[in-house]
Order: sequence, then structure tokens, then C-alpha cells
Amino acid sequence: MTEQGPEEEATTDLVAAVRRLRIWTISLTAAVALLAIATVVGGIVLSRESDTVADPNAMYMGAPPSVTDEQLASTREDIESAYGDKLDTVEVRRVTMDYGDPMMPLAAGGEEQLIYANYRLKGSPVAVADIVGGMFGPDAASMGMLPTEGSLTSHMTLEEFGRLLVAYAAKTSTPLGNVRRYDDSTMAMMTGSAPKSVVSVGDKKYKTSDLWAASEGLALEGDQVGVEEMGSRKALIFYKDPQSGEFTFLGTEPAVGGW
Repeated sequence: MTEQGPEEEATTDLVAAVRRLRIWTISLTAAVALLAIATVVGGIVLSRESDTVADPNAMYMGAPPSVTDEQLASTREDIESAYGDKLDTVEVRRVTMDYGDPMMPLAAGGEEQLIYANYRLKGSPVAVADIVGGMFGPDAASMGMLPTEGSLTSHMTLEEFGRLLVAYAAKTSTPLGNVRRYDDSTMAMMTGSAPKSVVSVGDKKYKTSDLWAASEGLALEGDQVGVEEMGSRKALIFYKDPQSGEFTFLGTEPAVGGW
């Protein structure tokens, strides 16, 4: 972090001591995924009736993922259902992944499509916008994009979410991507990956159940998203006072999860 005060410098210890396992887990997952891709590309499916190569599409795991109108409608419905008349604007659309490499994506049959959602609550100083899905879960609620509809661990009331949006907007103008309680599991497919119950920031100790990670989102123009836009984001860490309900900024760290 730049221009750190005493508490923000101490947050480095928080990152090193508490999130090392999370980042290692993400790296391991990525390595396994790359190995799986290499295995698929390396295998050539031959026709059983001849010595010719079968349909090229059979060499891969199928055509790239596509987004249906029903999936777009379902995502919009999830957002509208979560906030009702508290919602100011909402945009849900399909975008394609730009890998920046003609050899990607590896699957045949077209471009990989993703769902992009962008919404703002009435009176909110910041929008919530990101690609829907990722390592935390396949939909807007499970990934933390709808904190009021999240898991029992990460669930927030609408009032709490409003306060967090104000605290987040005081530190950055970047859209919010997702919100998760600091002691929640790292990924949807992982269990038992929560950090310690208490961490130290400077000379203060905090229960991790009172800390929240608000990860940066994505302001996306156009109908394509580049690979570089999907990574290298920050998570702003906030302490929620159990008595007042106010959120206090502690520092930043690399965002965990996402794509």
C-alpha cells in the first residue's frame, strides 16, 4: 500500500498471516486447470470407423460457454428481487472474452460468453458491477455481488450494505465487485479454508467475523472483456463495529477469488 499510516502498514501482517493459504489455494486451482487444458488439447480423438481424425470439435471439451437469454433474465431477476424499489439502475448483458491471443480460447465453435451486471441502489455513491460467476460461486448472490442475498456467513442487511457502500466509496471510485465476510470460505468448492478467528492490525486485535472484504469490480464499456481486466484487483478491508454498525477502513490487499 502507498502512503500508509501505522494501521495500514500493520495490515501487511494481516495479509501475510491470514491470506497466504487463500492465495496458495487459488494458485493451485489455476495450475490444475491449466494441466487439465493441456491434457485435453494433447489428446486427439480418432474415428472408430476410419483412420481419419474425427470432428475437430471432439478434440475439445465442447464449444465455448454461451449465455442464453434465460440466463440474462434470471440474473436481472435476482438483482431486482433482492432490492425491489431500492434499486436505481440495473444493466445485465452478455460479453465475450478477449484473450488477446488467436490461439485462445482452446475450445472450438465460437467465442466464450460471460454475463456482465451493473447496478446501483438509490442514493448510493458507487455502483456494483462485475462479471457474474467465478470461484466464489456461479451466480450473483453466491459470488457476493448481492450481499443481502449471500450465504448465512456473508449475509448483510440492506442497511449494513448501504453503510459499507458509503465507506467503500470514500476510498475509491472503482465499482464494487463482491463483498464477503473475512472469515468466509475461500471458494465455493472449498471447505475449511477460513482464517484464524482473531487477527492483529497494529496494536489492535479484531475478530475476523467483524471484518469484511470488499473487492473491486469492473467498469466495462462495450461487449468484450480482456483477460487483463479480470485480474489484479484489490480488496478493501473494513472493520464493522458490532455496537454502532459503522465500517472502518483498515487497509487493502490483493483480492481473492474472482476469475
